[in-house]
Amino acid sequence: MKLVEIPKRRQKPRFRYDPLPSHFVEWLGVLNWTEAKVYLAILRKTWGFGKPAEPLPLSQIAELAHCSRYSASRAVCQLEKHGLLRITRVNRKISCYECLPARKLTLKSVALESNSLGETVAL
Repeated sequence: MKLVEIPKRRQKPRFRYDPLPSHFVEWLGVLNWTEAKVYLAILRKTWGFGKPAEPLPLSQIAELAHCSRYSASRAVCQLEKHGLLRITRVNRKISCYECLPARKLTLKSVALESNSLGETVAL
């Protein structure tokens, strides 16, 4: 009598996914590459670990976003101006970063300029 092997059930690989706000996709046309990487790094450290806000040193943000501290600092300021990030400061030092929930892209929030073809483009 022959023994028949029962094939083992293939297990699906378990991937972890971080929540990506749908409004971030709308902002991709407005943000530069460094700002997008910094936002995703902060998003990973906050919403990715189920926290609303997180104190992060700028050097850690720069390391996660693969950019210099200067570039990360400028990107954080721009993200705050766009309203995608809230920064809590204590004694003029940044103490906490918080990614804000859905904020619609509006013409008021984006600087617009006409190019040589007469089309309106975001700066």
